[in-house]
Amino acid sequence: MLQTSGGQRSGEGRRPLVPCSGRLKIPLAKQTLLVGLNQCILLSLAMVVLAGLVGAGGFGAEVTRGLTRMEMGLGLRAGLAIVAVALLLDRVSRGLFDRDRGPRAA
Repeated sequence: MLQTSGGQRSGEGRRPLVPCSGRLKIPLAKQTLLVGLNQCILLSLAMVVLAGLVGAGGFGAEVTRGLTRMEMGLGLRAGLAIVAVALLLDRVSRGLFDRDRGPRAA
């Protein structure tokens, strides 16, 4: 009963709570899962820049080209594109986790 009320306090409705390893429930771990997913996304995008340093194509190559040629505009434009992709993926993943909770309280 305590586990079910913990799930309901975290914002879950009347739908059945999925057990995970006996005592833990998925709704209680949603924030931790979201943080882990966002960290994986950000580390993957950092690897894009590192891949550009070793010769792979894409945004990483543009950042490397801007750094090696001292072209501030090219490096900044490619870096901002990577940041935009990170923000987009962050908002999409947060929206997927929060869509069943309803509107947030201000």
